[in-house]
Amino acid sequence: MLTFPLPTAAALNGHAFGIGAMLALAHDRRVARRDRGWFCLPEIDLGMQFSPFMLALIVARLGERGAHEAVLTGGRYDAAGALALGIADAEADEAELIPTSAALLEPFTGKDRTMAAQLKRDLYSSVLAGLDE
Repeated sequence: MLTFPLPTAAALNGHAFGIGAMLALAHDRRVARRDRGWFCLPEIDLGMQFSPFMLALIVARLGERGAHEAVLTGGRYDAAGALALGIADAEADEAELIPTSAALLEPFTGKDRTMAAQLKRDLYSSVLAGLDE
């Protein structure tokens, strides 16, 4: 998803824990449902480590401060919390999840797909390098 040649949005209709959270972070935009679901990286409470790729993706999306918070607390973030930490780009009610997601992708639409994929690979080269480890 991180280098998909079209713009992508994750409409988080419920919980996004562990690998579901990672999949959400791999999208260009994320919209969290206001009244339902949490985003959580529970690995610290499960005694698990992140792969180099996963950790690089978390830092790339949340910045060092947000990654530190989410990774080391295993916190559960509702829509407002996800928005505040930079996990989500927007929040919406259930009926508005898809329209809000589509609206967030407007600036990316109509671009050359080959160039978009290449620029995404370049932009996230340090994250993708973690796949080799």
